[in-house]
Amino acid sequence: MKYLATGRYDVGPVWKSRNGQMYYSGNEVTGLFEFAKHHDPDRIKAATFTTDYWAAPGYFYTAADTYALPASFPDERMWREYALPYLRRWGNWNLVYVYFPVMDTISYCPSFQERWPYARFSKHGYMLFLDALLGEVVEFLQANELWDETYLFLASDHGYHAGCSTARKMGATGPNWCCDHPEPHDCEIWDFERDRSTDRYSGCTRRVLFLLSGGALDPSLRGKVLEEAEIIDVAPTIADIMKVPYPCEGESVFRRLG
Repeated sequence: MKYLATGRYDVGPVWKSRNGQMYYSGNEVTGLFEFAKHHDPDRIKAATFTTDYWAAPGYFYTAADTYALPASFPDERMWREYALPYLRRWGNWNLVYVYFPVMDTISYCPSFQERWPYARFSKHGYMLFLDALLGEVVEFLQANELWDETYLFLASDHGYHAGCSTARKMGATGPNWCCDHPEPHDCEIWDFERDRSTDRYSGCTRRVLFLLSGGALDPSLRGKVLEEAEIIDVAPTIADIMKVPYPCEGESVFRRLG
């Protein structure tokens, strides 16, 4: 999550489990949202809708309007009961983050095991549900004549742990098996047909969705694929649009396009 929020891989301390309880020792870097709010508090109208631990400095956080709900809080409730009413009530927002956490609980594989709270959904089925939920976001923006001035970012905070050497060690017999393994993330891409490593770094955690849309996006850029973009480019791209001089390791995709 910090890669996404800070636009860098050198993120300092992160949440860790210590003797059965989560612990965060502090923060050495400032997340984009908090930086933007401090940089121009009169112009930046920020809000974040997230869950439990992520409502902390260094993540998607602002001292103004940060709303944290329990872990794995239902996505539709996050949007319909919290984010949407807020956006309707306050019309001057211009930097908003909404976290949909449930896909994490479905990515475990097999996803039909009883111990997972959303076992009734397949990964494909839930992706279709998320697509419909994002449709509600777009409908709200269009109905309130906000679409043409909005950039809509869709990004994941980590990748999908599938088809790697660690998955093979854990018993995977094919590439479509999510082992969601912890650190170290030094696994390699596994060739399941030959049952051997390809000797190529997998980068499970760094392969993420990064999709930029919205009515404000230049029509010439719609549908364009930029292969070189990565997770740390999300924050600087937002900063570029917002004209905020946010220091980070990543680069705005607009600058990558030249």
